[in-house]
Amino acid sequence: MVSQLKFLPFRITALLTIWLSMAMLWNSGRLANGPVLCWFRALTGHPCPFCGSTRAVGALCAGNFAVAWKLNPFGVIMFLAFCAYLLKPSLAKTLNSRLSVLADKLGPALATTSVATLFAVTWAWDIATRW
Repeated sequence: MVSQLKFLPFRITALLTIWLSMAMLWNSGRLANGPVLCWFRALTGHPCPFCGSTRAVGALCAGNFAVAWKLNPFGVIMFLAFCAYLLKPSLAKTLNSRLSVLADKLGPALATTSVATLFAVTWAWDIATRW
């Protein structure tokens, strides 16, 4: 407990640095007009499920919530989860224990298939509606 409290200022500083950097990149236009860094998209010409996440995080940090969600909802959710974890690392342990209980109830094959199906459906919906 003491070690977590001891490093809280560093975690807050890191989060603020990331937040302000992404907001500045978004406001400067460098994120919107930058190169495509996705190797999957470069190889296939199709977006991966994470395409647009960097721009979504930049828009979110700049306060453009609707734009961020439209760019990539998955990126917004993952960044907010990262922020929550950075501020309170014990959340990861709690979430992991709850997911382990759920995976035990479903069984490993069904749990894996469910996650893969959700991922594929989200990706297909993303391609159909955004690209």
